[in-house]
Formats: sequence, C-alpha cells, structure tokens
Amino acid sequence: MPLLSDQDRRKRNIVIIAAFLLLVGGASALDLGIFAPELPVASNIVILALFNLNLIVLLLLLLLLCRNLVKLWLERRQNVIGARFRAKLVLAFLLLSVAPAGLIFVIASNFINKSIEGWFKPQVERPLDQALTVAQTYYANLERTALRHGQHLARIIERDGLLADDRREALAAYLVEQQDLLSISTVTVVDGEGRELIHARDPILGDLPTRDLNESQVRRGLGGQEVTTVRELTNGDLVEAVTPIWLARGGEREVMGAIVVGSHVSERLEQRVRGISQAFLEYKQLKLLKNPIKGIYILLFLLMT
Repeated sequence: MPLLSDQDRRKRNIVIIAAFLLLVGGASALDLGIFAPELPVASNIVILALFNLNLIVLLLLLLLLCRNLVKLWLERRQNVIGARFRAKLVLAFLLLSVAPAGLIFVIASNFINKSIEGWFKPQVERPLDQALTVAQTYYANLERTALRHGQHLARIIERDGLLADDRREALAAYLVEQQDLLSISTVTVVDGEGRELIHARDPILGDLPTRDLNESQVRRGLGGQEVTTVRELTNGDLVEAVTPIWLARGGEREVMGAIVVGSHVSERLEQRVRGISQAFLEYKQLKLLKNPIKGIYILLFLLMT
C-alpha cells in the first residue's frame, strides 16, 4: 500500500476532524430537538455538545479496545508466537485495572448523581416558585384594583352624564379629584372614536409617556369589553384597565367612550419582579438539562478511570 503524501495526509485529517465535528453537532441538535425542544439553542448547545463529545470519545475508546482484543484473539487462534502469553498478560492487566476502576466509578457516579439531584430538590424549587407566584399575584391584584376603579368611575360618568360637551370641566375636576382620592397613577377618558378627552396623572410620574395608550386595548374597550394590560415604561410598568362607558338611549345601552385607569409599578419593584421571573425561567431550563449535565460528569469520570 503506497504511503500518503503530506498533502493527502492533511486532507485526510481535515476530513476526519470535519466529520467528527459534524457528528457532534448533529447529535447535539438531535438531542435538543427530541429531549428539550423548548430550550433556547444558543445558550444550551454547549452542554449538549460536551455530552455528545464525551459519549463519542467513549465509543471510540471502546471501539479501539474491542479492535485490539479481536486482533489478539485472532492471533491466538492462528497460533502466532507469543500470542497466548500476550493474551494472558492483557487479561491479567484488565482484571487488575477494571475491578478497582469499576468500583471507584460506581461509588463516584453515585456521589455525582446525588449531588446533581440535590440542585433540583423541592426545597430549592419551591422558594423560586412561591416568589414568582407572589409577584404574579401582586400584578393580578393591581389589575383587579385598576379594573374596579375604572368600573366605579365609568358608572359615575354615565350616571351624571359627564361625557356631554358642556360637562367637560366637571369631568376634568371629577377625574382629578378621584385620581388623588383613589391614589390612581393615571386616568384617561376617550370618546367613542378613541380620541382623548381628559387625561389626569400623578405629578410624581414626571415626564413618563403615560398618554400613549394601547390602541388595540382601547378598541376592545370601545367594543364593550373590560381589558387589563401591563405596559412597559422607561421607569417601571404601568398596569392599565380599560372599561367602557355606557349610555342608555331609547331603552338600549351603547358605548359612548372608555376610561383607562393605570397603576404605576416603580422601577425598583419591577426589576425585582423581572429578576424573580428570569431566575425561575433559568432554573426550569437548567432542570431540563439535568440528565445531560449528569451524563457529562459521569462520562468524564468514566474516561478518566
């Protein structure tokens, strides 16, 4: 068999390396698609790639070992000089090395398994889950409170006919009074076309863009629905509730406008809530990778032993 030139040898090595990398990447993508399709690829592909890399290296090592054992067995069957002695020597070394290494591997893998399982105990997950529940409940309470205030204000506006053109000053005075009395951050009244009529806000909000209403939510409110939403501001969140304002005409009620009540969540509290949500999401993603992480440690230890 002719010897390969240096150029051919380099090409062969490049092909082998490329095939190996493609195998690792393909296996990682397959693992991600089958076992954890909801995980983001960019942030978790490294873990799966390490797992598959260790697995492939282990398989190659086993293949090399089996190849040498088969070669030794064939030499023994062909009565090659020294084959029997070499077979006994290899068998003795295998017994002397595999037995203690296997015992160490079993004990160490048990420790690794228990340690990683300890990361995901209910005692760890429960506080994160409860903290997220508290944050979600807080926002839900703000939405219900804003909706209740909106319903109250809408009833008074409907009862006193404050949407009439000649009652705008009375409407403005009433909203300013209620905004201060109910500790409402913002309150906006729009007519049946969605045009702003009155806007009152807490002076503490400064120059925050509180007048930029969600048009789709306003349209739903003008359609007779009660809607709540959370709008992000440059300094925290604004929890808003849209409530239709009805008017009775000829025995029928029709929507004449809508009122939008907002409760401001300060930036510090909003950041903490987002931090809780992000921590819980990252924990859930890490929990999905529990088995690959255990596999990485166990395979690494198996390769070392």
